[in-house]
Amino acid sequence: MISKSQKQLLETNFLDSSNDDRNLFIVLDETLSDYGNLFLQNLDKYYNQKGLVASGKLISEAQIIIDNGVLQIKLPYYYDFVNKGVKGVKSSKNAPSSPYRFKSLRMNQEGRDNLKKYIESGKAKITSIKQPIGIERKNKKLSLLDKKVNYLEHQIKKWGIKTTNFFDLAVQETFGNIEQIMSERIDNYIKISFKK
Repeated sequence: MISKSQKQLLETNFLDSSNDDRNLFIVLDETLSDYGNLFLQNLDKYYNQKGLVASGKLISEAQIIIDNGVLQIKLPYYYDFVNKGVKGVKSSKNAPSSPYRFKSLRMNQEGRDNLKKYIESGKAKITSIKQPIGIERKNKKLSLLDKKVNYLEHQIKKWGIKTTNFFDLAVQETFGNIEQIMSERIDNYIKISFKK
């Protein structure tokens, strides 16, 4: 069975060419493209399996960049917070081995806006609201939505974010055999090159 990269090589008339480096990069880039796409599929699979889909755009903003045999996968900066978890201000039970820790019980406005979207989407099931001491006193005229945002913000910052390892699982499943596949494809290319 001929691979996509081998088909692409045959279409370039590489046997008549002396540009072996370029042709080798076709094999490498095609293989890396296959792996990049597979990784994003696996990342999406584990992200959904772990129930992490909320208001963020972690998967939709992921990018694959391949340049001269180098694969880069760009994700929003916060992907590893969800992967490794974040220790809370009061407890590290949800992410005991995480390198990350919340330093305060407050979020920036962007974080609060994301919580608001998450609550409005119906994915956050908040049935009772116990306002943290001090917050209710500052402004008794808060809307129910703002009270829910305050409550959720406080809970997340206090207890942290659970470790999910969704990223690590996707890496393991995707790239576990890359060395073998890469060497097979390069080996096939070299065999064809020697025959010319």
